[in-house]
Amino acid sequence: MTDKYQARRAALLEEIYELIDKEGYEALRVRYLCGRLGISTGTFYHYFPEKYELHQLLYRRIDEYFQQRVQPRFTDDEAANLMLFAECYGEYCMQTGVAATRCFMALPLQPQGDELISDRRPISRLLEGILERGKSKGQFRCSYSTRDCARYTMVVLRGFCSDWAKRDGGYDLVEVIRRFFPISLTGLQG
Repeated sequence: MTDKYQARRAALLEEIYELIDKEGYEALRVRYLCGRLGISTGTFYHYFPEKYELHQLLYRRIDEYFQQRVQPRFTDDEAANLMLFAECYGEYCMQTGVAATRCFMALPLQPQGDELISDRRPISRLLEGILERGKSKGQFRCSYSTRDCARYTMVVLRGFCSDWAKRDGGYDLVEVIRRFFPISLTGLQG
């Protein structure tokens, strides 16, 4: 793919993200997207061969956010890193908006889409790394496997974000995570 192709695709993707934030993913049909973006369906499929690819891109976007903006802030204190991870998950949802968070939390997974929730995703590996290091340092003494603890943590965080989106962002999500996520943190610490 050429640089020009990549740049155009990235620009279209940013416009799509803005539309998702304003109008929600379910309202964005390919014809609707094309009309709003001022492109033909052929052009859309040139840059995004399958609509499902947009789902994958939304997942990759949060992975990149955590790799580029969150991981560099980690310290040697894994409990603090886990709290930071949780807060940043909430910040990400608040930044992307209520409509986009609703979509992100409800994206359907295709049979070939298991990689979207797998432990191979960067965000999953990052979280498992925190938990694994925390266990080796004695900060986490949970008897469950690291993978199970990571999955539990993500379910809890998705629950916070889903509730916030269902309530139209009517409260400070990060503040609620700061207030209630320590319950989960305490459980992991044994």
